[in-house]
Amino acid sequence: MSPYSHRTLSPKVVLLDGFHHQVLHTRGLRLHAVTAGDPGDPAVVLLHDCFGSWMDFRRVIEPLAARGLHVVALDLRGYGYSDKPPTGHDLRHLNGDVSGVIRTLGHDDAHVVGVGSTAAIAWTMAASHPEHINGLTCIDGIHPVDMRRALLTRPWLYSNLVVNNALTRLPRPLRQMVWRRRDRFLAHDLRAVTSLGYQQSEQFSEDLGLRQQAMSVESTYPAVMRTQRLATAVPPTKWMGTKVTIPVQFIGDDTRHSTTLAHFANARAQGRFQRITLPNARWRPHLESPDELARVIADFALITQVEG
Repeated sequence: MSPYSHRTLSPKVVLLDGFHHQVLHTRGLRLHAVTAGDPGDPAVVLLHDCFGSWMDFRRVIEPLAARGLHVVALDLRGYGYSDKPPTGHDLRHLNGDVSGVIRTLGHDDAHVVGVGSTAAIAWTMAASHPEHINGLTCIDGIHPVDMRRALLTRPWLYSNLVVNNALTRLPRPLRQMVWRRRDRFLAHDLRAVTSLGYQQSEQFSEDLGLRQQAMSVESTYPAVMRTQRLATAVPPTKWMGTKVTIPVQFIGDDTRHSTTLAHFANARAQGRFQRITLPNARWRPHLESPDELARVIADFALITQVEG
């Protein structure tokens, strides 16, 4: 059993040594980010999934910076060392948070990478703040309207998402009961979205331990529940049918799960669209194959920067 399961931890546990930590003030919030690279280089913002933190990207940050990008690995509101307001965990506020971070760091725009449920932030930013996003990489996630359609037509392909969404809508006492046993829940979830080879590696144990630690930070639980719901959230009406004209990169595996998501993503993208499958990785390549993921993100982000 995880040593963090039945106790809360200080937010300082996410301040790992060897990284450049910044507290960014934007829109009345303090958001924690780890940054690397030359601030004069094009920016790339990394958004963790609902059960993660900036630490999920710790092996991707330096390779991206070495390829000529100013890297920003963000703790979303409610997570890690970021502020934990009781409200604002919806797409409108989170889009504003990311846009504010980009401006606070001195950039006009950035390439935004979303994983799982936070891919919804990247997709809807193209409609809500088109001036601040010049491209997006979505990993195992699509526009929330399209995800709802995928679940309605092929729910059997997304059983993990269905179960996780259902858990967030249980009565509060039952949700809290599940969360008290989060060590097992987090282990099950990470196995459901990663490859067998990765699960048999030492890296899996380390990554799982850091996730369990991040999820035990005091007052993180409400943000986790609400962030999970982003994958199928109903965005403001004016964003629902908006096509995406910026370059889009979809990263998944070669299963029907990813193929279906890529189909919906391609249908919404009107500009450059690229689908990437990484060897030895399923749906969390920043954990499973970080060097290869850094290469494909950097190549795509820099090419689209030049074209833009």
